Amino acid sequence: MKRLLALALGLLLACIPLAGCGEEKTGQKLVDQFTESVFYDPDEGELRFTVPKDTPADGVWTILCSGRLRMGDDFMSWHGFQDVSGWEPGKTYTEALAPDAVDSLTIDATLTTSESGQYGVTIELLSDGSMMAVNRVEQ
Repeated sequence: MKRLLALALGLLLACIPLAGCGEEKTGQKLVDQFTESVFYDPDEGELRFTVPKDTPADGVWTILCSGRLRMGDDFMSWHGFQDVSGWEPGKTYTEALAPDAVDSLTIDATLTTSESGQYGVTIELLSDGSMMAVNRVEQ
């Protein structure tokens, strides 16, 4: 009888889905989509990315873009998209930079939602447009 009860309990527990078991969290998926959209074209001098359209209604993106630009023999710091006050889901944002002027670019993006919490990524781009590093943060 005890074996039968244990077997029945085991079958019952196996049928109950566990929260987050086997599924990637929505916040991380959206941050990954954002990361995949980041593109820098050194020949055209264009940086662009798209805020994922599936961002939940209560989702808030914080995106900071900065870098170092060549100015002849010197360098200067650069901060992009400073005129953006809210990031619209599904929208592609672009920033024009002088072609071949970029030494390095850094994008820090964080998504905060009530359901998924806070997920972030730091993306470092090299002057040739390649990604040097992608560091993910979950809070």
